[in-house]
Amino acid sequence: MPRVWIIEGWDSGDKFFETELLSISESEIETVLKRLACRHLSDIEIVDSSRRANDTKRLSFLDRIGRGKPITVGENPYYTAVSREK
Repeated sequence: MPRVWIIEGWDSGDKFFETELLSISESEIETVLKRLACRHLSDIEIVDSSRRANDTKRLSFLDRIGRGKPITVGENPYYTAVSREK
């Protein structure tokens, strides 16, 4: 049975976005969440969030939060994704 990812956008406790995405990997869904989170950042915040981990100017706005489920990216607003069987 195919797997579906449920993607949600949150601002504090208010859900403002929801969609489903079929048949992509966990690393691909993390990339999708980062792209969505970028919409809420300034150009310089995106650049500084893309710096290497050891760069003192690096920001963590696009880092995955934790290693468990749901996959979460962003601070506030933020995006989550969980997978389930379709």
